[in-house]
Amino acid sequence: MRRLGRWPRRSAAAGSDHLSWRAVEYTGAGVRAPAPVDSTLVSDSPETPQITPEAVESAVDAALAAIAAASDTAELKAARAAHVAEGSPLAVLNASMRQVAPEHKAAFGKLIGQGRGRVTQALAAKESELAEAEVAARLEAERVDITAVASHARVGARHPTPPS
Repeated sequence: MRRLGRWPRRSAAAGSDHLSWRAVEYTGAGVRAPAPVDSTLVSDSPETPQITPEAVESAVDAALAAIAAASDTAELKAARAAHVAEGSPLAVLNASMRQVAPEHKAAFGKLIGQGRGRVTQALAAKESELAEAEVAARLEAERVDITAVASHARVGARHPTPPS
């Protein structure tokens, strides 16, 4: 049985009462060994996209297509989550601006900002369009025809009169 835990150790400074924690791995025999460490650096990851006009345009086109295909607010919310929120292609491109050389940041920032602006405008337009359509559909479903003849069902019976 293996489990991870923390093991206190004294600070390296002589006479220090400061405890620090280090990650250790407990094994079934009670032997403590240092926990394995993942040594891959974030900068080594191959997922960092290159900011190009084509990459931005393809991300914007995919977002606009998903927004146009949304037929109700739930689908629009899913499109917003997929194409505007964290982890979306546009957000990943925006996050990769940290790796761009300072002399190119203004041009690439403008390119990504314009793309995000187009997507945000399309989202707002589609959201208002769908909201109007859903309100109209709800009003149509709740419509009552006031010209219809109401049924006059008598409730109760005549009051009995004493025999005269």
